[in-house]
Amino acid sequence: MREGFDVIPFVIGGVIGVVLSLMTVYFIKRKGEREKRYDERYIVMQYQSRSLAWGVTALTLVAVFAVLYIVEGFSLATVLVLATYIIHLAVQWLYYQRLKNRG
Repeated sequence: MREGFDVIPFVIGGVIGVVLSLMTVYFIKRKGEREKRYDERYIVMQYQSRSLAWGVTALTLVAVFAVLYIVEGFSLATVLVLATYIIHLAVQWLYYQRLKNRG
């Protein structure tokens, strides 16, 4: 650990950040329920935006992997990006299989 690094303020700041984030999520969700924000149309829009986000994430990971491989060669960063992409594909495939078997 570095000299001059205080653990106690770091932990207190982390706890305060988590508490404030949870409070924000709670109040935004409660307000959305009062405004009928979570109807069928909202669910479809969320599904489509998540699908687009997954696609963009996959393409970004491939581009980052290619640039890392060209610039750095096969290094730790390249392995980490490749592992992230493989996990991304595995989660997507497993979720698809679960949905396919369900209905």
